[in-house]
Amino acid sequence: MPVKAGPAGAGDTGKRIGGRDVGRYISIVLGLILLALGVAGIIIWAQMVLQFILAILALGLVLIGLAAVAFGLSELRSAAEERRITGEESAAPEKAEPEGGSKG
Repeated sequence: MPVKAGPAGAGDTGKRIGGRDVGRYISIVLGLILLALGVAGIIIWAQMVLQFILAILALGLVLIGLAAVAFGLSELRSAAEERRITGEESAAPEKAEPEGGSKG
């Protein structure tokens, strides 16, 4: 059975057995082996895996808490600055009004 060469760049590796790409089989088999090893590792080290997940959860809560505090402080600071600017703007026209009023 002759092997037909595909167009260049078409993903044809040239490794064919019975008209099928060997790379696909290797990736499937390797994936299944790694999946089995991962499941076995989770079962064997279940307590450590649970501790790791809980540690990541705790770390995530700390980071979310820090972000919430930073956001709250930022909002308080911007609100205080806005009040300061608004106070300056309301005071500025009062000083300028007598000058404009005497000319007009």
